[in-house]
Amino acid sequence: MDHHVRRPDAVDAVGRRPDAMASSGASVGDLSGQLSPASLASAFTMIINGAISCDLTITGGTVDPSQACNGTVTLNGTALTCGTDWTVDADGVTIHLLGQACSTLKSSTNPQVDAEFPRGAIIF
Repeated sequence: MDHHVRRPDAVDAVGRRPDAMASSGASVGDLSGQLSPASLASAFTMIINGAISCDLTITGGTVDPSQACNGTVTLNGTALTCGTDWTVDADGVTIHLLGQACSTLKSSTNPQVDAEFPRGAIIF
């Protein structure tokens, strides 16, 4: 006897729900010609982008969250705005990229994030 566990909200690479397809009588063989190379590449891109976190760990010290906006954060050479594009977590060791900055990070082929904070903002 085969047992299958399926998430009720799961979808395939082209956005169809397997449980709905199964109840319609569709089989795996019915789907073989429906996935183009472009849709497969798009599905992989979505998976990879979903795995990239917009929460970045600060190395070299802890940032005083009350002084964090005195620092500079850049993404791919572009300066980001504190409070709009990034924040520092209360723990002082995590930068959170927000909104469009997070989207840019996830969609960049080889992203580079740099952060610099003045001496008064770093707690050793």
